[in-house]
Amino acid sequence: MATGAHGTVRIADGVELEVVSYGAGEPVAVIQTALTGDELLPFTELLAQGTGLRAIHVARRGYGTVSGPGKPTTTIADMAADCRDVIEALGVVPSHVVGASFSCAVALASAVLAPSHVRSLTLVEPPPLDGPGAEQFRAATAGLIATATARGTAAALDEFMPQLYGQPWREAPELAGSDVAALERDAETFFAIDLPALLAWRADPTVLAGVHCPVMVVGGAESGAWFREAQELLVQWLPRAEQVTVAGAGHLLAGTHPRELAGLTAEFVGRHR
Repeated sequence: MATGAHGTVRIADGVELEVVSYGAGEPVAVIQTALTGDELLPFTELLAQGTGLRAIHVARRGYGTVSGPGKPTTTIADMAADCRDVIEALGVVPSHVVGASFSCAVALASAVLAPSHVRSLTLVEPPPLDGPGAEQFRAATAGLIATATARGTAAALDEFMPQLYGQPWREAPELAGSDVAALERDAETFFAIDLPALLAWRADPTVLAGVHCPVMVVGGAESGAWFREAQELLVQWLPRAEQVTVAGAGHLLAGTHPRELAGLTAEFVGRHR
């Protein structure tokens, strides 16, 4: 993304995180999702085009060669603290915050941890939260962690990626423009840090009822039952939530439909400046 301003932000414990900023105006922090560190960059760039928004892609620890390393004991709350610290260090308090898939958990935790830093939330295809679907999801996630531990990250990738992209997954059109070599390099963070953190995290409806910022929950019309269930629960639990569905999209909609998502997000943010 040559048109973005690349930089780093030093946060509370001295770790540096990479940020890529596009445009100028009302700030929107886009939290990098798991495994594919560059998946949300096209969306972030589109979000700033002609909208009067400053869209900032915030990398997480353990991804790329610029951000600091992750720690095996990292929690979702720790990741939320990093997001808060980046928003503070950039002087963009409060920011609208966007999460996609895994990073929806980080975005939600950020709104709980630092409500003064979060103007609104856009949650794209959040992970399963509660109920039978969530238990199935957690069992599948635990199986991936077990594969990575016993046979290595390459074997775990070959087990996981075809479920999302089909075979041969490295040639999937959804990954066109992505750095597959970087994905394979960062997979250790995904299996050793991100997935255990997500397994340990629980969305507490009582706590989320205290999140009073505006929330837009976005899902793909072709997404699976696990993720549709999560969207419906969040709309029930969050006091100011609204739900939007993107036609023809599945769970990977942030990558496959970035222009549509950027339009929806810009319109939502525009109503809550």
